[in-house]
Amino acid sequence: MAKKTTKTTKQSGQQLSVRCTDEDAELFERAAMIEGADTAQRWMVQVCRKRARQIIAAAESGAGVRISETVIVPDDGGN
Repeated sequence: MAKKTTKTTKQSGQQLSVRCTDEDAELFERAAMIEGADTAQRWMVQVCRKRARQIIAAAESGAGVRISETVIVPDDGGN
C-alpha cells in the first residue's frame, strides 16, 4: 500500500512511534476499516487503551485474573 500524507495539526499529548512489517500494517488497516476507525493508528490506540485498562484492573484486583477475548461468528456467517 502506498503511504498516505496527511496534514497535521498541533495536538496535546505524546507521540509514540511504532514500526511494523508491511503485512502487519495492512492487517491493522483492514481491522481499522472493519471496525470503523478513521486510521489504523487510531484503531490501535483504541484497542490498546481498552486492553491496558483491563490489565491494570486485573492486576489491581490481586486475584490473579486472567484476561481473554472471544470472537463469536454468527452461524449464518454474518449474512
